[in-house]
Amino acid sequence: MSQDILLWTRGPKFFVFIIATIVFIGVGLASQTKAATYQLSGKVGDSSGNGIVGATIEVAYAGTSTVVASVTSDGLGNYITFIDGGTYDVHVTQPAGGNYGSAVALNQTISSDKIINFILVVADSATLSDHIYDPLGNPLSNVHLYLIGNNGSGAVSQVYTDLSGGYSLAVSAATDYRFLVYGSGLGTSFTFATNDFSLTQSTVLDITLPLKRVVIHVQDTAGNPLSGMVVETKITSRVINRALYIGGGVSVYLSDVWTQQTTNSAGDANLWLFPTDYPDNPSYSYIMGVTPPGGSIYAPFTLSPVYVTGDETEIISLQFIHNQPVTVINLSPAPDSNGNYSDPTTVSLFATAASGFTIANTYYTLDGGSQQTYTAPFEVSGDGDHAVTYWSIDNVGVPEVPNSTTFTILANLPPVITPISDTTINEGDSYIANGSFSDSTSTNWTAIVDYGEGDGLETLNLSATSFILSHTYKDNGAYIVSVEITDNQGLVSTETATITINNVNPSVGAIVASLDPIPLNTSFSASVSFTDPGVLDTYTATWNWGDGNTTAGTVTEVTGSGSVSDSHIYTIPGVYEVLVTVTDKDSGVGQSLFQYVVVYDNTATSGFVTGAGTINSPAGAYVANPSLTGIARFGFVSKYQNGATVPDGNTQFRFQAAGLVFQSTVYDWLVVAGAQAKYKGTGTIGGVGNYGFQLSGTDGAVSGGVGIDKFRIKIWDKDNNDTVVYDNQLGAPDTADPTTAINGGNIVIHH
Repeated sequence: MSQDILLWTRGPKFFVFIIATIVFIGVGLASQTKAATYQLSGKVGDSSGNGIVGATIEVAYAGTSTVVASVTSDGLGNYITFIDGGTYDVHVTQPAGGNYGSAVALNQTISSDKIINFILVVADSATLSDHIYDPLGNPLSNVHLYLIGNNGSGAVSQVYTDLSGGYSLAVSAATDYRFLVYGSGLGTSFTFATNDFSLTQSTVLDITLPLKRVVIHVQDTAGNPLSGMVVETKITSRVINRALYIGGGVSVYLSDVWTQQTTNSAGDANLWLFPTDYPDNPSYSYIMGVTPPGGSIYAPFTLSPVYVTGDETEIISLQFIHNQPVTVINLSPAPDSNGNYSDPTTVSLFATAASGFTIANTYYTLDGGSQQTYTAPFEVSGDGDHAVTYWSIDNVGVPEVPNSTTFTILANLPPVITPISDTTINEGDSYIANGSFSDSTSTNWTAIVDYGEGDGLETLNLSATSFILSHTYKDNGAYIVSVEITDNQGLVSTETATITINNVNPSVGAIVASLDPIPLNTSFSASVSFTDPGVLDTYTATWNWGDGNTTAGTVTEVTGSGSVSDSHIYTIPGVYEVLVTVTDKDSGVGQSLFQYVVVYDNTATSGFVTGAGTINSPAGAYVANPSLTGIARFGFVSKYQNGATVPDGNTQFRFQAAGLVFQSTVYDWLVVAGAQAKYKGTGTIGGVGNYGFQLSGTDGAVSGGVGIDKFRIKIWDKDNNDTVVYDNQLGAPDTADPTTAINGGNIVIHH
């Protein structure tokens, strides 16, 4: 092939360079794509082995008339030529004037140097020769080959292959024959034939059996290989293939195939079988049978149809002669909510044989270890994943397919108790705290608590992983509460907290005493009850009688509660407050105030008035905050001493809601008339100031008093234009009789 290339350039040097470059590249490409060349050689001779001179040897592409090489045999009948790799037909014709027939070697693959020898026979006769090989390239000896006349005249020529697999069949008439081959190779016995085999010239025909390697792997149901199993294979039809190519472009049909192999230690039987070309037609297939040896626990098996289209592996799992044993596993204790097992976990195996049989042994492996014979439940320990493989064998040797169970052990850890807060509470209050803990490696727990007060351990009720601490301490102090949680595997956790109990002062009730005015030198009795949440406390008490005298109280007590009862004789007339103080062993103090004790001198010659008790202070009475109401307490005594021009005595008034505490300092005058008494004077509020006051009282027990004691007090600021500070009868004239009835106590006019 040539191609004209037109190039235009200004200078010859440039033109030459381009041409050189094109030539260089072209040569390079040619060298890269040129096929490898091999030597084809041999000898052309007659049946006596004498070389034939001048025979023409032509090499043509297979199946075509395109000749790629032609050479003539030399004086010894030898020839030699060189051709590219490929597949060719090699034709030999006799020299001019000879009396030989032609010969051909069909479909010769040239992939290396090769020698092909030809034997020419006389005209109208022919030979068929070469070798027979298995698919691995091994020569097959003792294969019986026939050429039979199509007219039914019987075998025209027959021969057995020699040790090299070589054969040579000679016929006197070059015509069509029936070609039959009987033999065996790679353990497979076979018969194949072809009708109308044209032998019109001497032909070199290498026959390579187109066998396919079929590996039959025999195993049990667990996948274990079975050795010693006999695998027999035969065709289902006398003809199973119509286009079986044996080489040289020759196709034949099979009339018989049979093979028998025994599985090796790997459970494999290597069969060599001819392919089938009707994979959808059972009539053109193989029957494959597996027969266990006598006394085996496995049942025979037949596989049909089997189609062979190439090298392949068939896996056959043999069943036992009866059902295999069944083994089940039990793990205890049960897993937690996350599916994890405790450490250790007990493994139990239970096996059952088929009806009529018994269990011989049960086996297991743990975590890939050695095989063990199961005799009793066993324990598995250690954090992490574990695998138990287990199976049983019955009394005739039928094994079970191994089972595997994988489980996770979460090594036991002690419970983790949520920290309990230190707490400070008052004596008598209940200590209550919610608690909890976590534990992912156990399923149940017990709990105890020691509240640290010397009462010992107590059982702590659990609700799942929560609990409630509840305790009332008997005395003040610092206590260590200790909670102990124990899991079902024996691990213990403890958590503590400090509970500080503050001392609480005794709670002292109202002093119980008479509000009636008493004469001088008369015994005055008073008592008071008290309580204290500190049931272990002890107490002392003192009385301040208000006249400058203080005495120790007489205490009666039981577990934090008690009373104080005593009496006192007043020797000086007046209005007095009585204060009792109760002190516990921890210096906690409680007090109660009694208002008022009115003491009068019953030896005086003129009339006088005394009173003590309470009123309900009405709205508007306290001018600075008219909305204030509530209890107001009073106590007073007012009388003229012998020869005195102004009365003497003491007046106290207390309105707690307003913080008003009034105390008289001096009296101006006193008027007593029938059931009414009025007196006026000066005093202080909260111990300071200059306040005027006027007190009016009605003795309900005196004629005209209509049975109701009544009380009025008016207080004003003398230093602030006499501004009214308090008046429980606000707006009424100073001369008006009192209208506010007392709640408790009394007012007494003495005549």
